[in-house]
Amino acid sequence: MSRSLIIDTGSNVSILQPAVSSPVVKITQTKPHGVTGEALDVKGLQKVTFLQNRREYTHTFLVCSLPTEAAGPLGTDFLEKLGAVIDFRSRKMSLADIGRAP
Repeated sequence: MSRSLIIDTGSNVSILQPAVSSPVVKITQTKPHGVTGEALDVKGLQKVTFLQNRREYTHTFLVCSLPTEAAGPLGTDFLEKLGAVIDFRSRKMSLADIGRAP
């Protein structure tokens, strides 16, 4: 099933909505805050493998309900790990070629 992830350069963590991926959620003590300053109700951590432009990536997401229809935001933790370069003028993003071809 195809899902949408939002690139969020203002978030230092990546978050996945509950039940988007496998039911295995590990306990975490991480308590990030949303844009309103309130602590998010984090259910745990979940390691997810996904495809983007026919490349496979594995990343650990916080699991938390968010007011969006998207599967969740990809934060700077993911973007930095992949050496992402975002060109806002041309509206393009490139990722270092560290993903595996499927």
